[in-house]
Amino acid sequence: MPTSIGNKVRNRKPKGNWQWEGCSVDIHFGEKFSREFVDVKESRDTAEGLMNLHNNEAGRRRLRTVPSRHTAKGAGVTSGTRGTGIHLEWPFRACAL
Repeated sequence: MPTSIGNKVRNRKPKGNWQWEGCSVDIHFGEKFSREFVDVKESRDTAEGLMNLHNNEAGRRRLRTVPSRHTAKGAGVTSGTRGTGIHLEWPFRACAL
C-alpha cells in the first residue's frame, strides 16, 4: 500500500488483518471548511449567490441525513482523524463516485 511521508512515497504492507472498509468523513470539519472556503466566495447581494448559498447548505444537510454507518472516533489523532467527532463511513465505491 503506498504511503506518503513528507514528499517521499514508499510501499508498505498493512500490519495484521487490516482490510479497507471505506471512507471516513469528519462531518464537523467538512461543514466548517465548506462554509469558510466555498460560501465565502458567494455574493449575498445577488439571486445567483443566494441560490448557491442555499444549495450549499442543502448539500450539507443532506450529508447529515444520508444513510451510512455512524462511528465515534476516539480522542487524539489516529487513523487520519482529528480528535473526537462524528464520522460517516461509506463503502469505497460510494467514495469514488
